Amino acid sequence: MARVFLRFTERLLLAIGLLALGWCGFVFLKGSLYQRWGREALSQRAEGSAEGDVVDGVRLPPVRLPLAQRSLVGSMEIPRIGLTAVV
Repeated sequence: MARVFLRFTERLLLAIGLLALGWCGFVFLKGSLYQRWGREALSQRAEGSAEGDVVDGVRLPPVRLPLAQRSLVGSMEIPRIGLTAVV
């Protein structure tokens, strides 16, 4: 009886450990994809706002739209520890 309980517990803990590893991989991949998307969105925003429109030969200043709630603000870089994040 004790042997059956130990074998069941061993398999249960192994399954829980594998599920935890799978979850960590999923969260890591999701974060990486979000950071990549954020970097691309910020670079497109920066390219679009670098220069204003030209109307009748006069260059207008770039228009800055207000930030929407939960939108990208910028990126942070800490080169000393090799950290780059989109916030």
